[in-house]
Amino acid sequence: MLRQNELELSEIGITIKERQVKILVVDDMASMRHVMIGMLRRLGFTDIDEATDGKRALELLEEKPYQQVISDLNMPHIDGLALLHEIRT
Repeated sequence: MLRQNELELSEIGITIKERQVKILVVDDMASMRHVMIGMLRRLGFTDIDEATDGKRALELLEEKPYQQVISDLNMPHIDGLALLHEIRT
């Protein structure tokens, strides 16, 4: 039997398979990372990692393939746009 949030997610078109993606959340503010991770977990996503800046994100991307990266724009060391550029090249 499906749990209540699984029923709600299936109603909006998010399947169980789609929630099995690897997600990396990148933000220099811990509170923003925790809010985003909490929202993703409530939606049923479980394979979530976090990075404090673009530099750490690139290190994690070397170690593990991610299907989605959710990033802040303004961060120290490597900002969100530079991170996106590095991921795409």
